[in-house]
Amino acid sequence: MQKLPQLRGLTLAMVGDFNPTIFQPKCSSENLLTVEEADSANVQVIHPDVTSFGLPWITLTVQRERFEVTCAAQPYFERVAGLVSQTFELLRHTPIRLMGINNEAHYRASSIDGWHSIGDTLAPKKFWTEVFPSPGLQSITIRQIPRTDDLDGYRQVTIEPSVKTTPGVYIAINDHFVIGGQEVLGATKAIEVLRTKWSDSVAFTECVFSKFSELL
Repeated sequence: MQKLPQLRGLTLAMVGDFNPTIFQPKCSSENLLTVEEADSANVQVIHPDVTSFGLPWITLTVQRERFEVTCAAQPYFERVAGLVSQTFELLRHTPIRLMGINNEAHYRASSIDGWHSIGDTLAPKKFWTEVFPSPGLQSITIRQIPRTDDLDGYRQVTIEPSVKTTPGVYIAINDHFVIGGQEVLGATKAIEVLRTKWSDSVAFTECVFSKFSELL
Protein backbone atom coordinates (compact mmCIF):
# COMPACT_ATOMS: atom_id res chain seq x y z
CA MET A 1 0.00 0.00 0.00
CA GLN A 2 1.32 3.43 -0.93
CA LYS A 3 2.08 5.55 2.11
CA LEU A 4 0.45 8.96 2.00
CA PRO A 5 2.29 12.14 3.01
CA GLN A 6 1.46 13.98 6.21
CA LEU A 7 1.55 17.31 4.38
CA ARG A 8 1.38 18.37 0.74
CA GLY A 9 2.07 21.74 -0.85
CA LEU A 10 2.07 23.38 -4.27
CA THR A 11 3.75 26.60 -5.37
CA LEU A 12 3.28 28.08 -8.83
CA ALA A 13 6.00 30.65 -9.36
CA MET A 14 6.91 32.97 -12.22
CA VAL A 15 9.83 35.31 -12.74
CA GLY A 16 9.30 38.36 -14.93
CA ASP A 17 8.23 41.98 -14.66
CA PHE A 18 5.11 42.52 -12.56
CA ASN A 19 3.07 45.42 -11.23
CA PRO A 20 2.19 44.24 -7.70
CA THR A 21 -0.56 46.80 -7.11
CA ILE A 22 -2.85 45.35 -9.77
CA PHE A 23 -2.99 41.98 -8.00
CA GLN A 24 -5.79 42.54 -5.51
CA PRO A 25 -8.58 40.21 -4.35
CA LYS A 26 -11.42 42.36 -5.63
CA CYS A 27 -9.64 42.97 -8.93
CA SER A 28 -9.34 39.20 -9.27
CA SER A 29 -12.91 38.38 -8.34
CA GLU A 30 -14.47 38.27 -11.80
CA ASN A 31 -14.48 34.60 -12.88
CA LEU A 32 -11.41 33.94 -10.69
CA LEU A 33 -12.50 34.28 -7.08
CA THR A 34 -16.02 34.33 -5.69
CA VAL A 35 -17.29 37.61 -4.28
CA GLU A 36 -17.30 36.02 -0.84
CA GLU A 37 -13.66 34.96 -1.21
CA ALA A 38 -12.59 38.40 -2.41
CA ASP A 39 -14.42 40.12 0.46
CA SER A 40 -12.94 37.80 3.09
CA ALA A 41 -9.35 37.85 1.82
CA ASN A 42 -6.68 38.55 4.43
CA VAL A 43 -4.76 41.40 2.80
CA GLN A 44 -1.32 41.76 4.33
CA VAL A 45 0.10 44.45 2.06
CA ILE A 46 -0.63 46.20 -1.23
CA HIS A 47 2.32 48.34 -2.32
CA PRO A 48 4.15 49.15 -5.57
CA ASP A 49 6.95 46.81 -4.45
CA VAL A 50 4.91 43.92 -3.07
CA THR A 51 1.35 42.65 -2.74
CA SER A 52 0.40 39.78 -0.47
CA PHE A 53 -2.97 38.38 0.51
CA GLY A 54 -4.36 35.08 1.67
CA LEU A 55 -7.48 32.97 1.37
CA PRO A 56 -8.22 29.73 3.21
CA TRP A 57 -6.84 27.78 0.24
CA ILE A 58 -4.04 29.99 -1.16
CA THR A 59 -1.49 32.67 -0.38
CA LEU A 60 -0.54 35.02 -3.21
CA THR A 61 2.60 37.14 -3.14
CA VAL A 62 3.71 39.39 -5.98
CA GLN A 63 6.96 41.36 -6.09
CA ARG A 64 8.29 43.39 -8.99
CA GLU A 65 10.18 40.40 -10.40
CA ARG A 66 8.36 37.41 -8.88
CA PHE A 67 4.79 36.09 -8.79
CA GLU A 68 3.98 33.22 -6.44
CA VAL A 69 0.86 31.33 -5.38
CA THR A 70 1.12 28.69 -2.67
CA CYS A 71 -1.48 26.13 -1.65
CA ALA A 72 -1.38 23.56 1.15
CA ALA A 73 -4.67 21.82 0.29
CA GLN A 74 -4.26 19.22 -2.46
CA PRO A 75 -7.95 19.25 -3.54
CA TYR A 76 -7.40 22.86 -4.65
CA PHE A 77 -4.24 22.30 -6.70
CA GLU A 78 -6.17 22.11 -9.97
CA ARG A 79 -7.98 25.33 -9.13
CA VAL A 80 -4.66 27.06 -8.42
CA ALA A 81 -3.46 26.20 -11.93
CA GLY A 82 -6.70 27.52 -13.37
CA LEU A 83 -6.49 30.72 -11.32
CA VAL A 84 -2.94 31.43 -12.51
CA SER A 85 -3.65 30.69 -16.18
CA GLN A 86 -6.82 32.82 -16.16
CA THR A 87 -5.07 35.66 -14.36
CA PHE A 88 -2.35 35.89 -16.99
CA GLU A 89 -4.85 35.39 -19.78
CA LEU A 90 -6.15 38.78 -18.66
CA LEU A 91 -2.58 40.09 -18.21
CA ARG A 92 -1.18 38.46 -21.34
CA HIS A 93 1.30 41.27 -22.04
CA THR A 94 3.11 40.73 -18.72
CA PRO A 95 6.75 39.78 -19.48
CA ILE A 96 7.58 36.32 -18.06
CA ARG A 97 11.01 34.67 -18.22
CA LEU A 98 10.76 31.61 -15.96
CA MET A 99 8.03 29.43 -14.49
CA GLY A 100 8.07 26.68 -11.89
CA ILE A 101 5.48 24.09 -10.90
CA ASN A 102 6.79 23.16 -7.48
CA ASN A 103 5.40 20.37 -5.32
CA GLU A 104 6.46 19.33 -1.85
CA ALA A 105 5.52 16.69 0.69
CA HIS A 106 6.41 15.63 4.23
CA TYR A 107 6.37 11.91 4.99
CA ARG A 108 6.54 10.32 8.42
CA ALA A 109 8.97 7.43 8.68
CA SER A 110 7.75 4.29 10.45
CA SER A 111 10.76 4.26 12.79
CA ILE A 112 14.13 5.88 13.42
CA ASP A 113 15.82 2.87 11.82
CA GLY A 114 13.56 3.22 8.78
CA TRP A 115 14.35 6.93 8.62
CA HIS A 116 18.11 6.21 8.61
CA SER A 117 17.69 3.49 5.99
CA ILE A 118 16.23 6.03 3.55
CA GLY A 119 19.39 8.12 3.82
CA ASP A 120 21.52 4.99 3.47
CA THR A 121 19.67 4.06 0.27
CA LEU A 122 19.91 7.51 -1.32
CA ALA A 123 23.46 8.30 -0.16
CA PRO A 124 25.37 5.17 0.95
CA LYS A 125 27.67 5.94 3.85
CA LYS A 126 30.58 3.64 2.95
CA PHE A 127 32.64 6.51 1.50
CA TRP A 128 31.71 8.98 4.25
CA THR A 129 32.56 6.73 7.18
CA GLU A 130 36.18 7.23 6.22
CA VAL A 131 35.68 10.98 6.72
CA PHE A 132 33.10 11.23 9.52
CA PRO A 133 32.52 8.88 12.44
CA SER A 134 28.73 9.23 12.17
CA PRO A 135 27.65 10.70 8.81
CA GLY A 136 24.03 11.58 8.08
CA LEU A 137 22.21 12.79 4.99
CA GLN A 138 21.10 16.43 5.24
CA SER A 139 20.14 17.16 1.64
CA ILE A 140 20.40 15.50 -1.75
CA THR A 141 19.31 16.99 -5.08
CA ILE A 142 18.96 15.13 -8.36
CA ARG A 143 18.38 17.13 -11.54
CA GLN A 144 17.34 16.07 -15.05
CA ILE A 145 18.71 18.51 -17.61
CA PRO A 146 17.89 18.88 -20.41
CA ARG A 147 14.21 18.17 -20.02
CA THR A 148 12.86 15.14 -21.83
CA ASP A 149 9.98 17.05 -23.47
CA ASP A 150 12.14 19.36 -25.65
CA LEU A 151 11.27 22.43 -23.57
CA ASP A 152 13.97 24.57 -21.98
CA GLY A 153 14.42 24.02 -18.27
CA TYR A 154 14.89 21.06 -15.94
CA ARG A 155 13.24 18.77 -13.43
CA GLN A 156 14.71 18.52 -9.97
CA VAL A 157 14.04 16.45 -6.85
CA THR A 158 15.41 17.40 -3.43
CA ILE A 159 15.18 15.19 -0.34
CA GLU A 160 15.94 16.34 3.21
CA PRO A 161 14.98 15.54 6.80
CA SER A 162 11.54 16.96 7.52
CA VAL A 163 11.19 19.88 9.92
CA LYS A 164 7.43 19.28 10.13
CA THR A 165 7.23 15.65 11.24
CA THR A 166 9.72 13.53 13.23
CA PRO A 167 11.10 11.17 12.19
CA GLY A 168 10.22 12.27 8.72
CA VAL A 169 11.43 13.12 5.25
CA TYR A 170 10.79 16.17 3.08
CA ILE A 171 10.70 15.87 -0.70
CA ALA A 172 10.52 18.82 -3.10
CA ILE A 173 9.95 18.60 -6.85
CA ASN A 174 10.77 21.59 -9.05
CA ASP A 175 9.36 21.38 -12.59
CA HIS A 176 11.22 24.35 -14.04
CA PHE A 177 10.53 26.00 -17.40
CA VAL A 178 12.50 28.68 -19.23
CA ILE A 179 10.02 30.81 -21.15
CA GLY A 180 11.50 32.31 -24.32
CA GLY A 181 15.19 31.84 -23.51
CA GLN A 182 17.05 35.14 -23.83
CA GLU A 183 13.95 36.78 -25.29
CA VAL A 184 11.48 38.10 -22.71
CA LEU A 185 8.00 37.13 -23.88
CA GLY A 186 4.53 38.12 -22.74
CA ALA A 187 2.47 35.75 -20.61
CA THR A 188 0.92 33.89 -23.56
CA LYS A 189 3.77 31.38 -23.80
CA ALA A 190 3.76 30.76 -20.05
CA ILE A 191 0.00 30.14 -20.11
CA GLU A 192 0.42 27.69 -22.96
CA VAL A 193 3.15 25.78 -21.12
CA LEU A 194 1.13 25.70 -17.89
CA ARG A 195 -2.00 24.43 -19.61
CA THR A 196 -0.29 21.84 -21.81
CA LYS A 197 2.21 20.57 -19.21
CA TRP A 198 0.10 20.67 -16.05
CA SER A 199 -1.23 17.11 -16.33
CA ASP A 200 2.21 15.77 -17.21
CA SER A 201 3.73 17.61 -14.25
CA VAL A 202 1.08 16.17 -11.92
CA ALA A 203 1.75 12.65 -13.25
CA PHE A 204 5.52 13.07 -12.82
CA THR A 205 5.07 14.34 -9.26
CA GLU A 206 2.80 11.46 -8.27
CA CYS A 207 5.23 8.99 -9.85
CA VAL A 208 8.14 10.37 -7.80
CA PHE A 209 6.10 10.41 -4.59
CA SER A 210 4.89 6.85 -5.23
CA LYS A 211 8.44 5.65 -5.89
CA PHE A 212 9.69 7.38 -2.76
CA SER A 213 6.90 5.95 -0.59
CA GLU A 214 8.25 2.47 -1.38
CA LEU A 215 11.24 3.33 0.82
CA LEU A 216 9.08 4.09 3.86
